[in-house]
Amino acid sequence: PTCHLFATHANSFNVSKRDGETYSEYQKRVIDPISPSFCAAKWLNSTIWLGSGTTASCHLPPAHKIPLSELKDNPTAIHNTTHKKIARAQMLKGEKPKECEYCWKIEAIDPNHMSDRTFKTSAFKEHDIAEIAKASPLANTIPRTLEIAFDRFCQFACTYCNASFSTKWAKDIQTHGVYKDLKTDGGGAYRHDGAWADAFLENENPYLKSFWEWWPTLGHELEELRITGGEPMMSSQFWRLLSSLKENPKPGLRLAVNSNLGVSQEKIDRLIAESSHIDHLHIYTSCESVGAQAEYIRDGLNYANFCRAVESVLTLGRVEQFHIMLTVSALALDSMPEFLEQIIEWKRRFKNPTPYFMVNILRFPSFMSPLVLPLEYRKDQAEKLKILSARPALEEFEASGLLRLVDYLTESDSPHAKASEAQNLKTDFKSFFAQYDLRRGKSFAQAFPDLAYWFESLPIVTAPEFNRVEHGDSTVGWHDVEELKKLAKAEGLSYVSV
Repeated sequence: PTCHLFATHANSFNVSKRDGETYSEYQKRVIDPISPSFCAAKWLNSTIWLGSGTTASCHLPPAHKIPLSELKDNPTAIHNTTHKKIARAQMLKGEKPKECEYCWKIEAIDPNHMSDRTFKTSAFKEHDIAEIAKASPLANTIPRTLEIAFDRFCQFACTYCNASFSTKWAKDIQTHGVYKDLKTDGGGAYRHDGAWADAFLENENPYLKSFWEWWPTLGHELEELRITGGEPMMSSQFWRLLSSLKENPKPGLRLAVNSNLGVSQEKIDRLIAESSHIDHLHIYTSCESVGAQAEYIRDGLNYANFCRAVESVLTLGRVEQFHIMLTVSALALDSMPEFLEQIIEWKRRFKNPTPYFMVNILRFPSFMSPLVLPLEYRKDQAEKLKILSARPALEEFEASGLLRLVDYLTESDSPHAKASEAQNLKTDFKSFFAQYDLRRGKSFAQAFPDLAYWFESLPIVTAPEFNRVEHGDSTVGWHDVEELKKLAKAEGLSYVSV
């Protein structure tokens, strides 16, 4: 999910980096001499999901498990896993780790296109890059940018998220059972309730314990700490961290918070109050559509309240930077131009800080990629985005991010999925959202009228049974239909199949 990512401020290509140097020139001068597949994020950036004990070095590859056996002898293995060290060794030899295929595919579209590895590398100091390039790939490194998810508590259940990152998503699966008839590998995320993400009680979690032991030792080398979730403001550990920073400040540290800003006004006010003690607070929030479409994509969102929260934080918070991450799924394109107009209006009204946006193309699940949409529709939306990219209110990196999306929508043939799965992507799209509508009390056709005819034309799938027993206002999900009927009869309840 894009609410769990490290994004550089310059999400673009062929724009000025510093002193007139383009990113292409930077790549040739700094990156290519190390190797044609080098990415400093593998060493200097880390995301760690403490609830599940998993980690990754950017938002594009899948996360991998942190072996507890490695933590016993090497506390820094919470970041420096053997898995990452193998990938580092490959990069130094010019080999391309398979998990980084997103960047390889972007570079394959056009040799002049800069992929994310260039922008992510450029976020770090050149002397740090030089040090890791000459050091052993087996050496332990201190990240310069660290992202932590304390747990998965979240009041949203966004379409492209899943139970591993959201307790509301977990409740969906626990109540209604798993999603069925999804054939592509992306469907696997909806066939479990994410219980593995809560494998330990909070006070017994060895990964959480390791973080709090590691935290005091992270000195000036750590430049940015990002807190994600779930929704950070729903976690007691987040408020513990703010208390820790108040009692033991880390001068120069940037604290970045990924928040959906959909929490209660009381929590928004508390964040605003706590911001007075933080010198470099960066807020990252996520949205890409307006009104009913935004609320469909991000189940749990009240769009009007979201806008009020954004304006409240921009008006009253002590915030150094404010970023809005646009996750470009198949559903985002319809009202993205309207949301960009809203951002431009915020840019006009708020100057310190000025809100920035970043364009992030959805990679997983692949059946929600914008590339599943008809080419003509993609071209129409791409033309609108191209016009918006020329607006003078936009920064160079914002405009370039839109132009890169335009190229992706019009030039790419298929999502980042296995070739064998291509024919099933649209079938999975239809199957997933048919079930999503039933579970969430929504209507795809009403939310996206311009896509309704296309949606209905998608391959017909066997309608998955959606089973529940009802007793007053309570609903209990079940996996086995016959067992469910027996339970209903024994309890004097009604069995309902929708």
